[in-house]
Amino acid sequence: YFISGRYLKQGTFFEGDEVGGNKQYNLRSNLDFSFIDNLDISLDVSLRQQDVTNSNVRYAAVFQTSALTSPLLPKFINDDPRYPAAGRASQNPIAMFRAKGYNENDRMNQTIIGNFTYRIPGLEGLSIGGFASGAFANDDYKNFDIPWTYYVPNMDDPSGTPVAQQAGQLKLEQGHDKSRLVTGNLNVKYVKTINEHSIDGLFQVEKQTYRRDYYNAGNDDFLSSASDYFDSASTSRDASWVSGAAEETARISYSGRLNYNYKGKYMLQALFRYDGSEKFAEGKRFGFFPGVSGAWLISEEDFLKENSTLSLKVKASWGQLGNDRIPAYNYLSRYVFGNSTVVNGKTITGVRESGSSNPDVTWEVTESLNLGVEASFNKLWLEVNLFDMQTKDILATPQLTLPQYTGIQPPNQNIGQHQNRGFELETMYRDKICDFNFAIGGNVSYT
Repeated sequence: YFISGRYLKQGTFFEGDEVGGNKQYNLRSNLDFSFIDNLDISLDVSLRQQDVTNSNVRYAAVFQTSALTSPLLPKFINDDPRYPAAGRASQNPIAMFRAKGYNENDRMNQTIIGNFTYRIPGLEGLSIGGFASGAFANDDYKNFDIPWTYYVPNMDDPSGTPVAQQAGQLKLEQGHDKSRLVTGNLNVKYVKTINEHSIDGLFQVEKQTYRRDYYNAGNDDFLSSASDYFDSASTSRDASWVSGAAEETARISYSGRLNYNYKGKYMLQALFRYDGSEKFAEGKRFGFFPGVSGAWLISEEDFLKENSTLSLKVKASWGQLGNDRIPAYNYLSRYVFGNSTVVNGKTITGVRESGSSNPDVTWEVTESLNLGVEASFNKLWLEVNLFDMQTKDILATPQLTLPQYTGIQPPNQNIGQHQNRGFELETMYRDKICDFNFAIGGNVSYT
């Protein structure tokens, strides 16, 4: 077992910033169990609590303003630290920090991973395993912007008290953001060597779900900065806003591979993936993506094996890979608020379709073909690879113009294509002079 904890406290490095700071608490444990023979279980837990408070002054803006401010502009009026000057565009960082506005973030991250492996008795090389993991995040934030006060010379009495001016806005913004990512995996493995034949197989099923919920509210009409709560703000709808949403995704994958090796000179691999994604409509959610590769270590053949300074291998591979990293719900019609109208003396907000749907949207597919040769002779090493990569069914919007009276735009469709092919050449020379080892190499690619 392994258990550790950590506490971190940091302050700010800006002079005059009495708000900024960071506190972080970490707890981690790794536990391994062996209750019965042939069964291994592990549980890993990680917790992190982070409390971050920053001045409402944007630190990036401080650096930008400091770099752009003319050195001829004064920091203070009459060199009196009580009266910070306007600076550039009324953004004197000294005055801004004194306002004591803040941005608070309370973040909690939790990660839990459990693994197991069971080696089946009587069947050497066969095992069942899997894992379950969860990643949970919660973020509560509160931003309170307070106007800052700067000073300008008193034109009526240049030696008298400078005149106070204000910049910025009194505003409160608060929100919550939480998410969870849950993954489950179950697999079967088989590893076996019979004489000079080696077999390595794997089949697994994996499911992943993700959900995020968040909201945000704010108000920019406060009588005073004495209270940083919404009940001290105006109830006017024009001064307040609120927004929120949720999103979720889910995937399931069935995959497998089979490796075969004979005498270390003939190597074959076959693999497949059968992936399902909720981003597509029923009937279009699953895609099958196979692959195969092989290599021949020619230098291990009897007619070359006596040459111990030569290594020569040829290899080839072909495979397909699916991509579902596209905007969700292309297969559904979506609606948003539109223009308003007056009905019976009342203002009615309209609703309109934001775009047309396409239930036939499906996976983008990339197909790759690679051929290569690796060779080394004495101190010289060389590798040459030829590749041809084609991507089809790329999601794109067709260049069509529909009549305006339809009120819609053409839907996204799997119509795009892309091809990338060429070669890569890499070489290296290694040698030794006395106790000095050196290597000189280079590479060339054409695509």
